[in-house]
Amino acid sequence: MFFNPSVFLCPAPEPFDKQLINQLILDYLAGFARFPNEAIIETWNGIYAKLTNGEGYIHLEPEQGVTIINGLGGAGMTLSFGLCEKLVAHKLHPTRSGQYL
Repeated sequence: MFFNPSVFLCPAPEPFDKQLINQLILDYLAGFARFPNEAIIETWNGIYAKLTNGEGYIHLEPEQGVTIINGLGGAGMTLSFGLCEKLVAHKLHPTRSGQYL
């Protein structure tokens, strides 16, 4: 069995998994699903930086030819290719800025 990691927001995250959270998820699943083996074999913990100023990402150009895009707060695998495509299109066609961003 594989289930998506939980999201636990806090200002100073710890680098350890919260077994209580895993157990709450398993208890919820037990309400409607049965598995031959409910043992948790492996877990992981991801800590993602999240902007607190309302912005969705950081976009910097510290010098010509260098672009830094970061701060997607755990959604990078989902959003990074689309965001980069829009930013590159804007860079190539700046007169159409509203169309891309």
